[in-house]
Amino acid sequence: MIEKSYEEIWQQYLSSIHKDNLEFKTHLLSLIDEVEDSVSNLNLDERIVPQAVSIIEQRYIMTYSDKEKDDGWLDISKRVARTLASVLTLYFSDTHIDLIRRFEDTVYTLLKYRLFILNSPALFSLGKGTPKSLYKNEISYTQYKQIYDMLDRKNFTSSACFILDIDDSIEGIFKTMSDAGIISKSGGGIGFNIGELRPRYSYINSSDSDSSGSIEFLKMFDAMGKVIKQGNKRRFAGMAVLLDSYDKFWENEVTLHGDILEFINAKKDNKGDNKLSMFNLSIGINNSKSLYDKYVNNENIKLTYKNKPISEIADPKIDRNKYKTEINAQEFMDLISNNAWSTGDPAFIFFDKVNNYNPFRDTIPMKSTNPCFSYNSKLLTDNGYIEIGKLAGKQIKVWEPFEHKYKKAVVYESGNKQTITLVLENGDTLTVTPDHILFEVLEHDSGSTYYRAIEAKDTLNKRLLLNSVSAYTNKQKLLIRPSDRKEYISTTVIRIIENGIEPVYDFTVDSDNHVGVVNGVICHNCGERPGISSIKYGIYDTCDLGHLDVSKFVQGTSFLLDEFITLSRFSYYMLDMLHDLMMYPVPEVKKGVLGLRSVGLGFYGLAGTLIKLGIPYDSIQAQSFGYLIMKSLEVSSLYESYLAGRYISPMMFATDVSDTSIYPSELWYRKGVYESYINIDQTKLDKLYDITLNFLEHDKQLGVLTRRNINTTTVAPTGTTSLIGQTPDTGDMGSGIEPIYSFAYTRQVITKDNVKEYKQFVSPLLDNLDDTIKQYVLNNNGSFKGISKINTEYSVYEDIYKTATDIDYMSHLKMQESVQWCCSSSISKTINMSKEVKPDDVKNVFIYAMKSPVIKGVTIYRDGSLDTQVLTTTQPKKIVLKLNDKLSVNIDHKGRINPIDREETYRSLTTKFKTDKGNNYLTLSIDKHGNPVEIFLENSGEKAEIIGRLSSYILRSGGSIDMVINQLKKIKHSYSNTVAAQLEKLVKEAAVLMSNNTNLNKYDTHKFRYYETNGILEWDSRGFYIESATGNTVCPSCGSVNTIVIQEGCQICSVCSNSKCS
Repeated sequence: MIEKSYEEIWQQYLSSIHKDNLEFKTHLLSLIDEVEDSVSNLNLDERIVPQAVSIIEQRYIMTYSDKEKDDGWLDISKRVARTLASVLTLYFSDTHIDLIRRFEDTVYTLLKYRLFILNSPALFSLGKGTPKSLYKNEISYTQYKQIYDMLDRKNFTSSACFILDIDDSIEGIFKTMSDAGIISKSGGGIGFNIGELRPRYSYINSSDSDSSGSIEFLKMFDAMGKVIKQGNKRRFAGMAVLLDSYDKFWENEVTLHGDILEFINAKKDNKGDNKLSMFNLSIGINNSKSLYDKYVNNENIKLTYKNKPISEIADPKIDRNKYKTEINAQEFMDLISNNAWSTGDPAFIFFDKVNNYNPFRDTIPMKSTNPCFSYNSKLLTDNGYIEIGKLAGKQIKVWEPFEHKYKKAVVYESGNKQTITLVLENGDTLTVTPDHILFEVLEHDSGSTYYRAIEAKDTLNKRLLLNSVSAYTNKQKLLIRPSDRKEYISTTVIRIIENGIEPVYDFTVDSDNHVGVVNGVICHNCGERPGISSIKYGIYDTCDLGHLDVSKFVQGTSFLLDEFITLSRFSYYMLDMLHDLMMYPVPEVKKGVLGLRSVGLGFYGLAGTLIKLGIPYDSIQAQSFGYLIMKSLEVSSLYESYLAGRYISPMMFATDVSDTSIYPSELWYRKGVYESYINIDQTKLDKLYDITLNFLEHDKQLGVLTRRNINTTTVAPTGTTSLIGQTPDTGDMGSGIEPIYSFAYTRQVITKDNVKEYKQFVSPLLDNLDDTIKQYVLNNNGSFKGISKINTEYSVYEDIYKTATDIDYMSHLKMQESVQWCCSSSISKTINMSKEVKPDDVKNVFIYAMKSPVIKGVTIYRDGSLDTQVLTTTQPKKIVLKLNDKLSVNIDHKGRINPIDREETYRSLTTKFKTDKGNNYLTLSIDKHGNPVEIFLENSGEKAEIIGRLSSYILRSGGSIDMVINQLKKIKHSYSNTVAAQLEKLVKEAAVLMSNNTNLNKYDTHKFRYYETNGILEWDSRGFYIESATGNTVCPSCGSVNTIVIQEGCQICSVCSNSKCS
């Protein structure tokens, strides 16, 4: 089956469907009844908070074919539900219209209350190509078919991300740089394995000299990125991984690339110039157990390149004392930990643990953290070469090498698979699944050149087609024009390295050729989640994502597990049927969907749920609850996958599986230690678990997969989803498995008139608490930390209401581990660490992750880790007396105090009050530190203007607002006393406004180019600016300082919610 074309498989799939299967109908109707009963047991609120309304209006409103538009969330819910229901016309005839309508109503209910939300592309694309008239009233069976048939399948994309590669040659390096520059021109990032370049001092035969090393070339890319970024709104962003990859590297003892020391120290001792600020850095580990053993035993690690000792590849003319051939394991860990502590880089990726749960690994092996391609594979986009793992879930443009233009594409994670690494003659490598389709360059007897598709596993000693301006398509053959530089058009595979199982990524591209450029090689496209893809078989895997809101299943102090399981089972069908809409731009993706049907059922709201249940996030009980939630999703979805395989059809590649003894997640091999800490009745869940495990064991004996999907669960970033899921009574319950960032914060919002305003957001979770507690949280940056010092009875709040920075870093890591245990794909999580931690604490995180049987990679972020250097500023021309850190006054040449210069803009608060003179308007302006600096009082009277002007003069000359208020109170006149009282009220409101951040909107967002040109700010590849003089972070959207937090690997501004991932 795997060798057939998409068209052949699609026809065979349609013919294999047992239409009007009454057993399937009975099952669906019974499940819908259970969903309706479960929903009736929940206390639901369909109201949407203003913040969510704004997001919906900006991102998800669709224009129909008749030019009408969605009118809010209910329209979107109806459109998505009805489009999904149209899939049932494939399974049932018009006599079963009752089932189709009930299915639509059930989907609509889940979406309306945001119990379940599909990934963003589905929300804004389902229904494209159809008129809105088909969604206004109850429709007939024929109209459901019309929706299905009219869908604009060519332009639908679900997610996107790409990675590039570098040839180990001057031509290859500069070609990649050129491509990266073109891609970055419109604001995209790039990623590549810099370890493909030979290390410093390596011998270069063609020039009889030694190499400059990989890091020097990385600096060139970084410099290029800084230049490219200055003229664009979206800035250059890059990921550099250093991994010495070679055949079956995970089976060997740990080795490190020869440039490892220079790579680790690349961002050390930052003095404000932000070294390699365009790139994040990660170290690839080929064997984590071997690394740990060498660390414990204080042994050395060999430095290699393509598994060859440095001494064998070094220029013999170079003094041996100039380079190292090995490094002590403990010294290695100390270096990494110290640098990650100070800069956040580098991170770890354990490539030996990425590869355990793919039953197709012998047929289509893989070797990285992205489906089809490894995480570090670099995809050529209109923003340059970018690591495909960084692009997951994004819509991008990729270079179509046959059409010579950039085309729309989406990257997605496609599962865990076996991979291989192709070592190329030009010095590059390419890590793909074994069945990934590449292109072999051949010659006719006449000397003309053409190409043909070939699987990666069959490419040894074959010439692969590289990206080149000399390449064109002509029907089914690629003609290569005569050129004096034929050696740059193709390269030979000199070695194939077998890797283990790891997460992989794929992409879809809007092109009839279905190709892109990865690491300089022309490849068939693939997708987002770890998954299986093959050029040889013309397969690209994709994954559709959806998330349940865990917090909505809390009733009092109880969690309704049975109801959660029921909705998990039904949600599976929403994701699986999304596949049958076939809204994918290329046949390779459609073939992969039919063959593998990867789905990613996940959740959000864990942190808020734990608070509702009174469970501290940093407890074993919380980890066990996270384990239980993921277990419920994994068991429920896989159970339904087996039933769907029987009722409809199993995955079309079911007979092509290479090893049916490989199960989707660790849960199916052994249950976790967390089971003993769960005090929730699991009778229903355990029954489903036993049935599903029997299904898996039956497949193992049968030698064929009978389930419908290769994998079914993931925990993707849900920052936007969790915000949409808010209700007025709950607020933000947390993204994915991340803790809540803050319970009170100030956020910048844009009004309908496009005016920036600052609003105070307070979590509704505080509504039922005493005013004393609420006021403490408001004055303590939204945190309960330390509240027990006021009253020991408040200690319970300090334990339960913890923010991301209040939680111990090991608790972050253990939560990731507990959930990963039951997840068949991957988890998005950042290990947040407080500013006070030491480098040894960072090392503890790395070692724990290294030893864990399930953690595949780890990224840490220490609060304030960018505050690396403070520079002395030049003496100002004006004489300024600094009274304290937040207040200064001007001194003239005679020593007299003068008012400080007025800034162009101030944040202000205005109140309206009435007196015997009529309406009065009092405005209090505050500076960036929260100091009151101006007062405006209006009532058309002279007295009001006098009070305002004199009070402002006092405030700008260093006087306090308390002084002004006290003087007004001393005036024996009711009007002055009323003004004093109103001022006191505004001062309290201003304190609340500034309680979370004293640097709101410090930088004018229209002047960022000026700040960069004059060295005031530097762009950082993580998605924000850095103050050159202080190392403080600056939000690129609102200009606020030190408001950047990292959640799920995404940099988010706590003021305006700007995110690099969105």
